[in-house]
Amino acid sequence: MVALFLSCVLGIGSATVSVRVDGPGYLRLVSNGLIVYAKSARLLSKGGWLADEAGGVFFPRIAVQDGAPTKVQPDGWVVQNERRVGRLTLAVFPSGREPSGRPYLASGERPTVRFPGDEGAGTLAVEGASEDRPPVTAPRPTAPPPAAGRISISVRSRTEVTAERYRLGDIAEVSGEGAEGLRALELGRSPVAGATAVLTRAQLLSALKGAGLSPDDCRIELPARAEVVRAAQTVRHEQLVQAAVEHAAKAVGGGAAFSCPDRPSDCRVPSGRLELRVERFAPNVEGGSATVGVYVDGVRQAGRTLRLVATSADGGPLARVAAGAPVRLRVWSGGACVELPARLQEAARVGQSVRVITESRTVHTGVLVDANTVEVRL
Repeated sequence: MVALFLSCVLGIGSATVSVRVDGPGYLRLVSNGLIVYAKSARLLSKGGWLADEAGGVFFPRIAVQDGAPTKVQPDGWVVQNERRVGRLTLAVFPSGREPSGRPYLASGERPTVRFPGDEGAGTLAVEGASEDRPPVTAPRPTAPPPAAGRISISVRSRTEVTAERYRLGDIAEVSGEGAEGLRALELGRSPVAGATAVLTRAQLLSALKGAGLSPDDCRIELPARAEVVRAAQTVRHEQLVQAAVEHAAKAVGGGAAFSCPDRPSDCRVPSGRLELRVERFAPNVEGGSATVGVYVDGVRQAGRTLRLVATSADGGPLARVAAGAPVRLRVWSGGACVELPARLQEAARVGQSVRVITESRTVHTGVLVDANTVEVRL
């Protein structure tokens, strides 16, 4: 396939220049948060990004300056002020599974990403140059740019990251033209807390190609083993138990105390603002159980369910009263108190919440303050 070696000057703000794919490839854009495709597009600037007149932003994003002389080259490079600011890429789909739709094309098929002019991708034609600024023919560059203009990427042998996803700037020193934008290039999901992932050369080259860069345009220093470690913190079992027993004692009241006869395992979670939340407390006649959630920066990372045993304030076992036992029901409202005979509807220990039923068949929920008395405070 013969490439159209064109390089046209366009005014980004005027939307007077179009690019068209001759061949099986499709331009890649983002519209409404989705990756979409097109065979041609009229170029303009949208919020400082290269876009088309329908509002889609080219993907990967290419930052442009409004009104600056801009060239689009047949190999996809976008050049402003004699500096490369990004590169258009093409999506190639299996035969018979091409995208469809309007105004943009869409597909559930995952395409192969290539550069204009690559084998099987097609060529990029630039149209719409004015007569006084005609397209000029230029050979497609086959050699890397001068060393002074190349991007230098030096990956560290070990990096600790804190976010859910890590970027090139997190793990490497990046310098040269366009380095600032390249530092924001996402490389993947961070490993789980405390774990280690290894970045390979193939992963790095794939990410660079997806951003429109050729390995020939970069000087890459990658150690034999480049480790990415997720920063972590340990939540000790004592912290989990303390959160559970404090919540249970407050919920039950009546001077009851709780302990955990088991030793839950420690938790390793990402670094950040730590918060322990008792998500569920289920009391019973022996004590109950509590589920403690471990949250970091507001996101749940782990959880433990603990078995609790209730004791009295002096450390002895709570007195247990059987279901159906007669008790005095004291109902307090302000400073006034009404006392009624009642029976427990369920077994309970002193200090626990319990339901009682009166002789008039009304049901109340109160606290068993001793073996013979239930109090309700309105």
